[in-house]
Amino acid sequence: MAVTLVFNPFGLYGIDIILECFGVLAAVLISIIGYKAYKLTKERRFFYFSLAFVFITLSFIARALTAAVVLGQVGAVAGTPSAALTLSGLESIFDLGRFVYFGLVFAAYLILLALSMRIYDKKLLGLLSIFMALFAFSAFDSLPIMFYLVSFVLLAFIAWNYRANYHEKKTKAAFLASFAFCILTLEPVFFIAGLVMKELSIGAYVVRLIAYVTLLLMLVKVYSKK
Repeated sequence: MAVTLVFNPFGLYGIDIILECFGVLAAVLISIIGYKAYKLTKERRFFYFSLAFVFITLSFIARALTAAVVLGQVGAVAGTPSAALTLSGLESIFDLGRFVYFGLVFAAYLILLALSMRIYDKKLLGLLSIFMALFAFSAFDSLPIMFYLVSFVLLAFIAWNYRANYHEKKTKAAFLASFAFCILTLEPVFFIAGLVMKELSIGAYVVRLIAYVTLLLMLVKVYSKK
């Protein structure tokens, strides 16, 4: 049995690692400023927005740690007598890490979807949480493209709702949020394209960073007015 690193977060070029690090930094800043906005305004939407990006930050950490453990051991394992057994164990670690990553990302998108659709019904949120957990659990035996497709659908709904919010409010903050999530919708598209041509996956890191920086600017703008 061989470890199939189909969800390796780091490529062969280095630029994706740099962009990933900046993306993590932006997510951390969004979490901090969002929470500060909540403490200042007592508006719970800022708290949940911050929480969503805490989950996104944790997902990056979980993915990086999983990749570090698996990739760091593959070379050492290959020459051991029990390589097959050990590689099987590494595959289990990889699948577990992928499940945690999927679960954290879907949790973040669920919060953002609820915020954008102004869903407050706890029963409906519970039902959506169950569906997200089931999708995450499918990480054990499904191809990454399923994760990207589900992510695209969720982000498309989020972007559509923030676009409607902009047309309703016509504020600069609403425009920045709408623009950011419209751009972020392209992230899974580039990752899917990267499954065919690896170089195209760089586009996913670029649009993600642009989207996160835009959201950061939006929060700074809102926070500075309070």
